[in-house]
Amino acid sequence: MILHPKGENVFCGKDDGSVSLYDLKTGAQVRRLYSHKSLVRILACWPQSDIVLSVDVSNGIFAWNLKKSQKGGWVAEKILFQSRLDCGKSIIQVLPGEAAGKFVLSTRESDHLWNIDGQQEDVRTYSNRPGIRKWIQHQQSPHHMICIEGAAARIYAWSDWSEVASVALTINITGLQLKSVALYMSDHRWRVLLELSELDGSANTRGLHLLDAASFSIGNIPAKEAVSEAANVRKDPDTISIREEAAVAAVSIPLLGLQLATLANRVAHVVGLGDAGKLVFLDTHSWVCSADLEGLGNTSVSYSKHFFVPYDWFSGTRDVICAIAQRDVLFARNDDVAIVKGGLNYEEKVDAEVEGAETKGDEGVACGPGR
Repeated sequence: MILHPKGENVFCGKDDGSVSLYDLKTGAQVRRLYSHKSLVRILACWPQSDIVLSVDVSNGIFAWNLKKSQKGGWVAEKILFQSRLDCGKSIIQVLPGEAAGKFVLSTRESDHLWNIDGQQEDVRTYSNRPGIRKWIQHQQSPHHMICIEGAAARIYAWSDWSEVASVALTINITGLQLKSVALYMSDHRWRVLLELSELDGSANTRGLHLLDAASFSIGNIPAKEAVSEAANVRKDPDTISIREEAAVAAVSIPLLGLQLATLANRVAHVVGLGDAGKLVFLDTHSWVCSADLEGLGNTSVSYSKHFFVPYDWFSGTRDVICAIAQRDVLFARNDDVAIVKGGLNYEEKVDAEVEGAETKGDEGVACGPGR
């Protein structure tokens, strides 16, 4: 499920293989856009080019050009390509690079650079260290991307997929793996939020880390001549392995360590990031909550509880599919979309004492109207 950047519509991939358009105001399905032959797992879009891309459970990939409909919303105008990634592992992420006209397909053992014509341009393999890597668009340059892997972040150029910098992350990920990575701006500063889950275990959140994206600034990238050698290490014509000894250009120290450790004990799933760095999450008791990451407090962590979500909404599912649109919260439920209008308007204030990364602390609750 992805929101159109203009905030009018929602694109949803369904179990029956269809990709459908929903009205964000009413929650009603507007139309079916097109269909795969199997369950759709991933959606991505190029908003400026009006392109939507979908991936199904068999690694089938469709890319369609959309156009505005006179009846409202969007319709599928023409298919750009239909293809399949045959690598033996499931695609777990797609990162679009609109400025470059390319995208990255990521599996646990490989990453693949494709162009919007459906042609693979490059592949990197990680057979010696399979795992989850998360790709995000660079916050400063549309011509670069960032790959978060373990305790390192690497910056690549979209043009030729060369590695131009590496940043060490001073975080402990022992027994954990990346669950999500979100880039957002707060008070004119870019931040990166890492969400971690148990390694090859439960999908519930087990850790949160907040990074200052200034560490990934293009200004920290060394001269092109210095990185060209490191970026062009190839073991054979078809594969590239990232060099372990790549020079580290910077170090990123997490912000609000103890505060986020305290908050993470109460988070089951990150829903998304709202305006001004407000983190919206589903807590361990199935309440939708939010916290201002720039105002968590020092000796205690303050956050707000908004509304309860019935447990049976997520029964039998491993992944919680949800999103936020201003004050509304969206959930994928029973192959449909449930929209809780104004879900963030009512709030109960909660204070949790900060005692350490493993301390849950006492809570105090105060009711009040939404802001």
